[in-house]
Amino acid sequence: MKLFFGISLTWGLLFLSSCTNNSVEVIAPSPSGCDTTDMTYSVNIAPIFTKHGCLDCHSAQVATSGIVLDNYNDVSANADVIMPSLAWPSGYPSSKKMPPGGPQVTACEIHQFIAWMNQGKTQ
Repeated sequence: MKLFFGISLTWGLLFLSSCTNNSVEVIAPSPSGCDTTDMTYSVNIAPIFTKHGCLDCHSAQVATSGIVLDNYNDVSANADVIMPSLAWPSGYPSSKKMPPGGPQVTACEIHQFIAWMNQGKTQ
C-alpha cells in the first residue's frame, strides 16, 4: 500500500509540475517611460543585441553555444533560452549571464523582450 501511495504521489506531482503557461511573467513593474507595446524583432529586439555587442559572439558566422542572435528565426526559436541570459534571475549561473563581463541589459530592454515573447514574437 505504501508503495502504491508513493508511486501515485510521484505521478501526481509530475503531472502537476508539467503544467505550463506560454507567457512570461515579470514580478517587477516595467520602468516608467519604457514602451512595451507592439514589440517586433526588427524594430525593438534586434537593436538590443546590436547595442550590447551580442553579435560578436552570437552571429551566424560565430554561433557561441549554438545561439544565433542575428536573425528572427533563430531568436524566436530560442527566446526561452535567451531570456534568462538577459534577465539574470536569482541563482542563474554567472557563466550564462549575458553579455559576459559587461553590464546587464537595461530593465526596459528585458521588459521589451518579455513583452515581445508574450505578444507572439512578431517579426
